[in-house]
Amino acid sequence: RIATSTSISSAVEMAFERDFFDLTSDCLQQLIGAVLLFSGLTKLMAMLEKYPDAPVFHEAACRVLVETAEHEDGSNAPGTIVEAAASLSFYATRLLVEMVPQSKKMNADTLACAAIRLHSHVLGIVPGGLEEGVRSLFCALRQFQYKANVATEVCCALVSVYIANAPGVMPVLSSCRAGDVLWDVVRRFPNNPEVLSEAAVALGAFDGFKHLLTLIGSAPGNLAVQQAGCRALAELCRMKNVRFACEEERKAAEDAVRATLAAHQGQEHWQLQVQIEVTLGLIATAAVAA
Repeated sequence: RIATSTSISSAVEMAFERDFFDLTSDCLQQLIGAVLLFSGLTKLMAMLEKYPDAPVFHEAACRVLVETAEHEDGSNAPGTIVEAAASLSFYATRLLVEMVPQSKKMNADTLACAAIRLHSHVLGIVPGGLEEGVRSLFCALRQFQYKANVATEVCCALVSVYIANAPGVMPVLSSCRAGDVLWDVVRRFPNNPEVLSEAAVALGAFDGFKHLLTLIGSAPGNLAVQQAGCRALAELCRMKNVRFACEEERKAAEDAVRATLAAHQGQEHWQLQVQIEVTLGLIATAAVAA
């Protein structure tokens, strides 16, 4: 196979070392992908250690690692992202607590987002470092309080970690007062559908359907909140480890969604109406705790 050719591997590494400071962002990402393909993850991690003060390099590397993880689709074969999850989680944590706060890069939030996205693929499956990793996510959220992209990525990553390791992560989330943090996110971005949707899913996953019902009822006239709440209800109904506390709670969710539908008639709200139909169908078949 071409990927095992030592001469090609050496050529790629030489090109990287020689042209590092002249590469555009896209070229840098492509070359990092080539390093990963021809020389392997161990070599790439060694190169990352060699350039500790190059945030653009680390951002591009995180993007390549995320793309690779998505392509490998959970494979734990030698040399895969899952197989190296522990070291990659430690790396992402270090980026968020050390490099990102010290970065002089104008858009340091994009470096943070890249590291957070890497965490979403590896943090939930590592045997150790879970608490440090989760706290690094909240650290990024504090540093970039009003950056919607960071808030969205943190909420997504927290849900991914929860799905992968709910028993392990729940005590950490409790100690970090995750519920309060997520409500703060909702208050900071009251009209941002993307942030609200991800925050709503996280709120429901961690604290149950009651918090979603509170969110939906808190702003009946806010279209973004209603969209986020209905989408989050649908996502929670799909999760195997999330159930309605009782039949009354399931009925309350159905009533809340129907109230949203009644308040948003008209062709201009067709997307919300479609989401509501999907949500009602999932609520009707959702599990209720025994």
